[in-house]
Amino acid sequence: MNILRKIQARLANPWSRVLATVVILGFGVIELPLSWGMVRVMKHALKSPEIGRESAGYYEGLIGVNDSEADALKRSLVGEPTDWVHFGDSGVSQMHTDDVLLFRLSPNVSRSLFGKPFTTNALRMRDRPVKPEKPDGVVRIALLGASMDMGWGVSTDETYENRLEDWLNEQARPNGDPRRFEILNFAVAAYSPTQRLESYRRFARKFEPDIVFYATTMLDPRLTEIHLCDMLNYGTEFARFEHLTRYVEQAGYAPKSLRRDPTGKWIDKTKFKNWLQPHREAINHEVLGKIVEETRSDGVELVCLIIPRAGRNDLPHLRKEGVETQKKSAEAHKVPVWDLTDSFDQEDPTKLALATWDDHPNTQGHELIFRRLVEKIMSEGPERNFGFVRAAGGNTNPAPEAPAPTERPTR
Repeated sequence: MNILRKIQARLANPWSRVLATVVILGFGVIELPLSWGMVRVMKHALKSPEIGRESAGYYEGLIGVNDSEADALKRSLVGEPTDWVHFGDSGVSQMHTDDVLLFRLSPNVSRSLFGKPFTTNALRMRDRPVKPEKPDGVVRIALLGASMDMGWGVSTDETYENRLEDWLNEQARPNGDPRRFEILNFAVAAYSPTQRLESYRRFARKFEPDIVFYATTMLDPRLTEIHLCDMLNYGTEFARFEHLTRYVEQAGYAPKSLRRDPTGKWIDKTKFKNWLQPHREAINHEVLGKIVEETRSDGVELVCLIIPRAGRNDLPHLRKEGVETQKKSAEAHKVPVWDLTDSFDQEDPTKLALATWDDHPNTQGHELIFRRLVEKIMSEGPERNFGFVRAAGGNTNPAPEAPAPTERPTR
């Protein structure tokens, strides 16, 4: 293992590292026991434009659930440096394994991540200060999402949601609208659709939003799998979520009697994941239906946003099937869906990622998502909330630099 790491460290190009690993292992230069899972990782790595990121446990790694030597090898195959900070190791969240949410952002965080300020407010949002009480004359938009929407790797003021908030407020008064806009960011890294549903129920609805932006990506099926597997592994109670309970029962699993090896590792996890794979989209479709029911009951407008990833995994031909599936799901529930996945199509997507091993949008990526979102508001935004910019033909070409941040009043 040490020999392999030394050789990989000398190779700057990630493809060279993959090739060196395959050659070394193939010719037996070092002895390393390989499971069939590891063989699949390397096979996928040679075909994937993102070098096997999903199979190599990248997204579990984001929340810090991989810590074995084998997982460290798999992460090295996708080119990730050993000093890259994962969400679970960043000190910005707290685990709650007895809760369906499993983890939440910590309150009042202020630290630097990847050279950018990462802050949270007193209410555990990746956002500016805000009070729960809704002031008169304020339009509130609640954003439900995962790491792309939370703004992993960019500063709080650079997220597409805060750029949009600033833009809306800049447009309102000149166009004769006295209202003020607040976009409240309830997104948390790696949150699955079920966690987003729970976040709406417990937190977002208390802020009396007028609109909910439900953000999705092509990774949502994977996040559903990770979330359900983690709850089973931790023994988290989720009986009140009928859609999850039903699928676990269909798979023949009793959460409290999982088979484990002497180290406590869940023996049948891979078998369960394989069973679950064809059902992940159906689970997410049911979750969207529940969000629709609850927002309509609350008198809240709901809009689905399909958010792009940076890098080559979201190129048009690769994302087409997933985008169509999400659109059909939203249309079946009669929910407006704004497809923003073409935000990066006129750019080199690799230049919009945080790093070659991390496909979260960088500052420029968030700027492009914001611009595409403005275009959607101008053409499709609900008249009663966005009519002032649609009628006036607001500035659809915002300045490249983010507006100066405006701190919300906290009564």
